Amino acid sequence: MPSATPDSARTLLAVERDRAERLLNRVRLCVLASLGVAAAVYATALPSSLNRVNLALLVPMLAWTIGQQRFLYRRPMLPAWLTLLNPVVDLTALTLLLLAYGLAYSPELALKTPIVAGYFLILAALPVASSTRKAGAVSALALLEYLALLAIFEAARGVATVASPVAAWPTPVRTVSRTVGSQPESANTLPVAAVSSHLRLRLMGERMHISLVSGHPGTAGPGPTAAARAATP
Repeated sequence: MPSATPDSARTLLAVERDRAERLLNRVRLCVLASLGVAAAVYATALPSSLNRVNLALLVPMLAWTIGQQRFLYRRPMLPAWLTLLNPVVDLTALTLLLLAYGLAYSPELALKTPIVAGYFLILAALPVASSTRKAGAVSALALLEYLALLAIFEAARGVATVASPVAAWPTPVRTVSRTVGSQPESANTLPVAAVSSHLRLRLMGERMHISLVSGHPGTAGPGPTAAARAATP
């Protein structure tokens, strides 16, 4: 069996990358449609400024995705520049979305929103449809755009930085339900520290009560009853 020539290997690789790019565009369309549905569902709960941001970025991205599907994907082979332009457009749109969220509302909201994971998803799809050189260039662009995003937030609104990523995540307050009789009062919860203080005060009160009744010294010192008995002849 004759071995494959370099030209045939390059042709096969180009065909596979073309097929992967077509598949990625369908995935892009599904993701944008899902984001559009989520934006419509939460539109009443979001400020009007964030709704305008969602609309201003979703509409052009949907138009770009549907437009290339209609006008470019009818060709036997896609243009070579499309495999580079698509991830650049995706990264830039994501960066602009985070920037608009941070300036319109707060940088903390922008940097902690789950859509930040889109950077990693875009970069993870690069080796499938692009060459190593294109993947490296887009990865460098992603890093530069994110650093620029942080610099703009720091200059415009200020961003609190910490040394550990664990410290950046807010620690949840644990709560303990109080029990009323035999039924737990689930609607009335207290922090653990408050419950511990309450138990300590209750224990001290019980010890003082025992000391007063029995006349034996407890944690609160000698009881008044014992002193009264000692003074009585």
